[in-house]
Amino acid sequence: MAVTLHGIKNCDSVKRARQWLQAQQIDYEFRDFRQRPPALEEIESWMQHCDWHQLLNKRSTSWKNLSQAERDRAVDPSAVAQLLHANA
Repeated sequence: MAVTLHGIKNCDSVKRARQWLQAQQIDYEFRDFRQRPPALEEIESWMQHCDWHQLLNKRSTSWKNLSQAERDRAVDPSAVAQLLHANA
C-alpha cells in the first residue's frame, strides 16, 4: 500500500518529506492541494484522527494573508475545517 502525501509542491516541508520518502524507497502518491483540493468532509475526517493544530500551518503564507478576523475564528474545530477548506 502506498502512502499519500498531501500538500503543495513548492512547500519546503513537502519537498523534504518527498525526498525522505524517496530515500527510504517508500512508494507514495503526492496529492497537490492546488490541483485537487480536499473536500470539507475529507478535512473533517482527518480532524477526527489528529489534533487540528497539526493541520493548521500558522507559519504559512496562506495563514499570514488571512485577515485578523479569520485568524481569530480559528479556535474551534468546525471553524478550522471551514478555513482549511476555503484556503486549500
